[in-house]
Amino acid sequence: MTENYQPDMSQEILLPTRDFLRQFIAQPAITAKTLKDILRDRGVFCSSSDKADLGTILIKTGLSPYEFQELKALLKIKESTPKFKTRTIKWVSDKDLIDCLPDINYDGLIDSQFETLRLLDVSNFTLINHNPNHGYIDFELERDDLLQNLGKNKTKHKGQIEFKRDSKTGTLTMSLTHTADETSKFCDKVVKKFIQTWTEKDFIPKDEELLIIGFADFDNKSRIAFFKELTRNPTSLLRFKDTENINFGPDEEAETLPSEIHWMENRVNSSYMGGKDLHSLFFVSDEKILPYIKLYGVKCNYDINYEDITGTASIDFEFSSVDVSSKSLNELVLTIKVSAKQNKSSISRSQLEKEIIASIEVNKLKFYQQYAKKS
Repeated sequence: MTENYQPDMSQEILLPTRDFLRQFIAQPAITAKTLKDILRDRGVFCSSSDKADLGTILIKTGLSPYEFQELKALLKIKESTPKFKTRTIKWVSDKDLIDCLPDINYDGLIDSQFETLRLLDVSNFTLINHNPNHGYIDFELERDDLLQNLGKNKTKHKGQIEFKRDSKTGTLTMSLTHTADETSKFCDKVVKKFIQTWTEKDFIPKDEELLIIGFADFDNKSRIAFFKELTRNPTSLLRFKDTENINFGPDEEAETLPSEIHWMENRVNSSYMGGKDLHSLFFVSDEKILPYIKLYGVKCNYDINYEDITGTASIDFEFSSVDVSSKSLNELVLTIKVSAKQNKSSISRSQLEKEIIASIEVNKLKFYQQYAKKS
C-alpha cells in the first residue's frame, strides 16, 4: 500500500477493535482499494469493491499490528498532502472585497461533540500583490487522535481559503486548500458562512447558487469527455506525458451492460487501471461502452513548462469520497505533487503548485460548462 514502507514493530501497539476500528477505516483517506489490498495479501478475495462490505470483513477479523501500522503511515502521507477544490459565485457589489469581509466567530464553526477538535489559529485576511480584491485566510486545527501513542495523541492540520473577486466577469472565486478531512469540512463551513453574510448584504444575489463541480453534474459519457479534455489540456504550464492510473466502474443502475464489459456485472463496483499508453487505451475505447462506465478519477503525469523551472508534476483529478453506493454530491478535488529538477527562479515548490492549480481553473470551468448537464 505504501511504497517501500517498513513499519517499526519494536514498540507495543494498542490495536483498535470494534467501534474504534470502524471509525478508523471509515476515514476517507482509507479507500475500498486499500482494504481490498489488505484482504488480498491475506489470500482472501472478495467479489465486492464496496467499502462497507470490505470494512465489515476487517472489523470481524481485526487488523494485525503490521496492517495497522501500514494504514497509519498511509493516513499520515495522505493527510499531509494538500488537496485543492474551488467554488465560484456571482458577485454584484462594486465594493472592494477587503471592505466586505464579515466578522465571523470561527470557533463556533468547529463541530466537535466530544471536544476532540480545536481551532488553534486563524490569520487575518492577507492581500495578494496588494490587490484589495484578492487575498487569503490561513488556519490551523488540532485534533485528538486516540489511535496515536499516549502522550503523542495530538495532530495539527493546516488549511487555506483564497478569495478572488473579478470585476470584469462579476464573479467571486474561492480556492480551498485542505489536508485532513477536518480541514476540508472547516473550509466548507467558513465559505458557507461568508456566502450567507454576503447574500444578506446584497453583495451576492439572493437566489444565486454556488458553483461546485460535482460528480452528478455529468452523465457517464460527458464525464469521460470532461476528464479527457481536462487531463490532456489542463494548462499551458504543463505538457502531458502519460496517465498513471484510472479509477472507474460499471454503472450499477444500467439494466444490462454491453457484451464488451459484461464481465464487470455483479463482480466489480470500482477498479483502478494502470499501465503504459493508458490514456489513449481508455479514452479512445469503443464509444458504445462509454454511457455504461462511471469514471471517478484520473491521475496523470506532466512535464513543467514554467519560466526558469524544469521538472515534473503528478496530478490526481478525482471526485472526493466517491462511494459507489452513495447518491450524495461528490466534489472534484485536485491533488498535485511537483518535483523540480532545476529551479532558477525564487518561487517555492508550494507556490509553484498553487500557480499550476490556479492556471488549471480557467480550463476546468470552460470544460465544465461545455460538458456538464444543462439544467
